[in-house]
Amino acid sequence: MKRNSGSSLARCRKEKGMTQEQLAEASGVTARTIQRIESGVVTPQGQTLKLLAEALQVHPGELVSVDTAPSFSEPVLLPLYHILPLLGLALPFVNIILLLILWTMKRDEHPEYNRQGREAINFQITVTIVIVLSFITMVLYFPVGFPLMIASYVVAASFCILNTIRALKGRPVHYPLYVHFLKKA
Repeated sequence: MKRNSGSSLARCRKEKGMTQEQLAEASGVTARTIQRIESGVVTPQGQTLKLLAEALQVHPGELVSVDTAPSFSEPVLLPLYHILPLLGLALPFVNIILLLILWTMKRDEHPEYNRQGREAINFQITVTIVIVLSFITMVLYFPVGFPLMIASYVVAASFCILNTIRALKGRPVHYPLYVHFLKKA
């Protein structure tokens, strides 16, 4: 379902007798953002919706109406970019292969598919290289290689789970310390 906050926001604002500039001043949200929400260009994030609702003295739910037509333009598959690599813990290189397939199929459908796909793939390639190097180190010198391998798996799994949760909540995702193998087009 697609959230359509623009018409509801404009209606509530007009019922309160406020201009966009007055609402901007009362809420702390820029007038340009309010214009973009009301015109339907953007959908407000939770915090923005809360600020606007408080300024209008309404429940945030009153600013959100639901269209009955499903929206295929919203990036609903984003959590897959972050949870699929967990299969790589059991099956080597599946973390990269599945991500590449998903990214190749979906990258043109939404800018976030492209951006988050690139970031997840870059992180997974980097982690896989570190795991391979730690395996080699483990064979050569077990006391160093084994803890390094365990740490690599824990870091990879932790960021996959953390970013899956962030993607589900619509928050920005971030992977630390990766090599940019796939650069922006």
